[in-house]
Amino acid sequence: MFDFSKIDSFQVETSTYCNVACPLCPRHFMGTSIVRPTLRQRNILAPQWDKFLDDMDHIATKEHPVNMVFCGCHGDPPMTPDWEEIIINTANRNYVIDVETNGSMRTPKSWARVGKAMGDAEKEQGIDKIITFSIDGLSDTNKLYRIGIKHERVMANAKAFIDAGGKARWKFIVFEHNKHQVEEAQQLAKDMGFWQFDKHVSTRNFEYNYAEVEKKNNEIKPSAITVETDIKKVAKNRKDVKGDEISKIQYVGGTSYQQDIEITETTKELNITDAGAKIYKDIIESSDMTQITCDFKENKMMYIDSEMNLWPCNHIAATKQEDMTHYYKLEKEYGIGWNNLEQHTAEDIFYHEYFQNILPLTWKDPSHELCTFECRKMCGGGLHSKAWDAATNREEL
Repeated sequence: MFDFSKIDSFQVETSTYCNVACPLCPRHFMGTSIVRPTLRQRNILAPQWDKFLDDMDHIATKEHPVNMVFCGCHGDPPMTPDWEEIIINTANRNYVIDVETNGSMRTPKSWARVGKAMGDAEKEQGIDKIITFSIDGLSDTNKLYRIGIKHERVMANAKAFIDAGGKARWKFIVFEHNKHQVEEAQQLAKDMGFWQFDKHVSTRNFEYNYAEVEKKNNEIKPSAITVETDIKKVAKNRKDVKGDEISKIQYVGGTSYQQDIEITETTKELNITDAGAKIYKDIIESSDMTQITCDFKENKMMYIDSEMNLWPCNHIAATKQEDMTHYYKLEKEYGIGWNNLEQHTAEDIFYHEYFQNILPLTWKDPSHELCTFECRKMCGGGLHSKAWDAATNREEL
C-alpha cells in the first residue's frame, strides 16, 4: 500500500443534479431519461470544500501538484450552487484540474469569470487547468443523446470561457447518429480556440436508440412509480428515517437494458458504431476477468462523492446510489461518518482499517464480507480503464 503523501489524484462529484437526461447515465433507468427515485441528490458547498483544501495544503504542493478531476457519475459538476467559488479556489492552489461538463448551465459571464481565473492560475503556476466540454455533435445531433440540452448555450459558454483565457477541450462521444460530423466538429473546435479535441468512441454495452427513448420512458414509468411507492411505505415504518433520508432505504434492482454484443446488430439494436462494439468485444476477449486492476492501488486515485465521503473509487461510491447493501455493511461496522471529510481529514480516512487492511482483500477474494463485487464487475481484467483508453483519441489543435 502506498503512502498518503504519494496520492496522485482525486475524482470529485460536486453535484448529483443535472439539467439534461442522457439515456446511458446511471442517474436514470438505463436506456431511458427517467431518474431513479432512489437517487440521492446532493451538492458539495464551498465551506465543505474549503476545509478539504485546507487539510490538503501540505500534500498538494508546487513540487507535488495533485490531479483534481471534477466528473459526474450521477450529475454535472457546475450544477452545485457554489461552483464558481469551488473551482476558482481549487485553481488557485497546486492542483492539475480537469472538469467534465455538458456546459449548458450558467451564463457566458459566469464561464468568463471561471476562464479568467483558471487561465491566470495556469500561467502563474505552470499547471494545467482544463474544462472539458462534452459536446456530442452539432446543433442537430448533440441533443439526441444529451436530451434537453440547449446547444446554443453550450457554444456561447465555451466561447466565453476560451475568450477569457481558459484552456478548453472538446470531447465528442461518437455514436452511430453523429459519426458523420466528427471532422466538421473538430474544425469548429479549432476555429473557436479549443486546445484539444477528444474523439471518444462509445463502447457502452447497453441498448440505446435515441428514436426509442420516449417509448422506453413510457415502459419504465410504472416500475419507477412502484419503486418510489415501496420506498415511502418502508420509510413510513422506520423511525430512524426523516424527510430527505427516505432515499437511504435499501434498493436493489431497477431495469437494465444490458445486452450481449453482436457486431452485426450494433447499428440496429445499439446506438454505437461498429468500431465501438469491436473495441468492447476485443477487450472482453483479451481480459482476465479474475484479476482486479484497482485505480486506487495502481493509480493512487481516490473518489469524493457529493456528500463529502471519501472512497477508493467511483464504482464503490456508486453502491450508495444504486445498491445500499455494501454501504450499510461499512456503516454498521465503522459507524456513521467514518469516511466523511467534514468529520475527518483525507489522510486520516486513508489510514483507516478499511482502506489499509480490508479493501486489499478484494483483490484476492471479492466475496469478503466488507468488500464488494463492484471491483470484479467494473475492474476485473482492468476492463473499465482498458475500454476508456482504447476508445479515446485526443489531438491538440
